[in-house]
Amino acid sequence: MIQIETDLKTLETQVDALVPKWRSRAKRRTTRFIKQKAYKEKSSIWGEIKAVFMKLQHNKCAYCERELAAPPLGSGEHDLEHFRPKSRIEPYPTANDRVMYRFSTRNSQANGYYWLAYNLENYAVACITCNRGLKAARFPIAGTRGAAETSVSDLNQIELPLLLFPLLDNPEEFITFDGAMPKTVFKRGIKYQRAVVTINFFGLGDTQREELFRGRFAVIRELYLQYEKIKLPSETAHTKELARIVVDGLCDQKSGHSACAKAYHILLQNDPMRAWKIYETAAMYQPRS
Repeated sequence: MIQIETDLKTLETQVDALVPKWRSRAKRRTTRFIKQKAYKEKSSIWGEIKAVFMKLQHNKCAYCERELAAPPLGSGEHDLEHFRPKSRIEPYPTANDRVMYRFSTRNSQANGYYWLAYNLENYAVACITCNRGLKAARFPIAGTRGAAETSVSDLNQIELPLLLFPLLDNPEEFITFDGAMPKTVFKRGIKYQRAVVTINFFGLGDTQREELFRGRFAVIRELYLQYEKIKLPSETAHTKELARIVVDGLCDQKSGHSACAKAYHILLQNDPMRAWKIYETAAMYQPRS
């Protein structure tokens, strides 16, 4: 996960440029939801602005950081997901999640955050696996559920979401990588809780998500080989410069799995023997399917 830097004014400007009058239409719908005290409509309009978030996120899933196809043809690979569920809140964890915590996650609630169904600060694009398969209508928090019509900024303070949100948080402050495996930066406290819940929730360290490990190991292999070129005395200056360009590109936030790449690049510089062991693992990795 990589932080996605923007602000509400920028989002509004980009939405207005893509779909003029979308915000006024969304406002009318929100007024109706608040009157109904629930999210109810026959068809939605948030898909109309999905491309804004695809571009903002460099066509990467907000949660697993996989690189997906670009618009317009790639739209079907991206869901415009609601960080806070709009209709209901389902419990997490359950027995099926195979994880237990020593801290509360403030589980289910009948009504979701219906007043945020069309709030731009409640959107991100995510892959179908992360959104429909894993997140669905779940939203664990460490604090207290906010009252209806509470603003996003106030909700963040009251609720203390246990899921990291790249449009709000800098995930690198919470999660790093040991090779292809995510790990928490902290060992205790709220930052640890948020990191461990996010890793477990989205299966970021689950080897059954082979698409993630395939992508991360590919990044590690390429980084190691290019980094070695930079160090070799026998390589020409031009070859070394090209290798640096590749390394910089892999670590750039526009690239898939760049958080993993950045962590491994640091390891290459600080612990070459450990980096070599991880490269060996990456070189021998064979997906099960």
